[in-house]
Amino acid sequence: MAIKYRLFTGESVKRILGVSYGKKSLKASVVDFGFRTVKHIESLSVSLPDGEEEKGNSVVDLLKKWKQHYNPKGMVIGLPLDFFSYQFIDMPSMNRIDMKNALHFELEKYLPLPVEEYIYDFISPPAHGDGMKTLVLSVKRDIVDSLLEYAGEADIRILSIGANAMAAVSQLLRIENAKNINGILINCTTDYNEMIGLADSMPVFNKHLSKDADVAGEIERFFSNRSGLVYVNGTLDTSLIERFNSRAVRISIAEALALSGASKSRLSVNFLPPEHVRKGHDFYTYILGGLAIGAVALFLLTGLVRYAKNASLLSSIKAEIAAVQNEASAVLEGHRKLNSIKKERQVLLDFQSKSNLPIRIVSDLSKILSDDVWLIKMQIDEEGKIEMEGFAKKSSSLLVALEESTAFKNVSFSSPIIKRSNEERFSIKMEVETLDKK
Repeated sequence: MAIKYRLFTGESVKRILGVSYGKKSLKASVVDFGFRTVKHIESLSVSLPDGEEEKGNSVVDLLKKWKQHYNPKGMVIGLPLDFFSYQFIDMPSMNRIDMKNALHFELEKYLPLPVEEYIYDFISPPAHGDGMKTLVLSVKRDIVDSLLEYAGEADIRILSIGANAMAAVSQLLRIENAKNINGILINCTTDYNEMIGLADSMPVFNKHLSKDADVAGEIERFFSNRSGLVYVNGTLDTSLIERFNSRAVRISIAEALALSGASKSRLSVNFLPPEHVRKGHDFYTYILGGLAIGAVALFLLTGLVRYAKNASLLSSIKAEIAAVQNEASAVLEGHRKLNSIKKERQVLLDFQSKSNLPIRIVSDLSKILSDDVWLIKMQIDEEGKIEMEGFAKKSSSLLVALEESTAFKNVSFSSPIIKRSNEERFSIKMEVETLDKK
């Protein structure tokens, strides 16, 4: 059955080259995308030399050769897990833009080098309660710069730079045709094994292992408090397959990368710098807009025909309505004035009952908070209870200022302070000192 894909860029991309870039080899897959069809053209695998300069020259020569032979419209590059730093970080619920900005500060605690020397992206599961456990993958900027340089010399446009593991999981979801998969996917290569643990189809565990590492021990640790299947892609020791509840799958990482260049999923990550992302016109949007305009035009035309057929009837009805309106104008005017008075009275009553509580609280806080305090979250309920989170140079000074204020009471930290280089992350709860409910 053909699978329908929507392109990232909105362009009519017909051929995509998926490239799995490793330290010892380069694997590629050429895929054609037509209207509701996907056609695999060819798969390629080439060993790379050891020296960095020799490896770079070899990659450029291969890309030039593939550019000339296949003429792809774009290329998706995937990297193994050992190219990344990856962490699961507890973050509060927020939109993607705010999450990206907040992670810039959080990653300082996890990365060995300054955050500016990395390019990072993240995958967040659906939020539960007040936060979410976010998978953050970071790759060194110089690695991405090298890939951009190779593609530039070969005159091939890079659509995205992703992670082999995430592309493999996305392909597993397509193969299984299931919304929720629990278990562990083991991607076996000649040089290493990658393990991706899944809970409700979301990654909760990542591991890059050498070929002589204890795979069985890692599987047992994962299933110590979880259940599910072991999905094996590639060749794994037969005794391990028989020991666990296993299922063999056939996933071409390069082909999965090519597919990811034509379809977005909730596991999609992209480490291509924003300045290299080209924005195209979304023709699907234009098509849908044209269909909508056509439907509206047809509706209006039908209305005009009906209007022409019933013109005399409409005229008589309008005449009757006008006569009734003239006779009842005084009553209607009085009714409108009464409604206006009721609305004005209701506005005053609503204002009085609510006592303008949120505005008062924000006003009091603006007088207390110093310039070095940054709020990222604040909740106020009808009883005057307040919870707020943010960053400050010295959280204890902020707590003292709130306690000394006559506007608030019962001020305390609701969770431990998280310290960074020159800032502290705080979470404070308190109550309004006096709440006028008149």
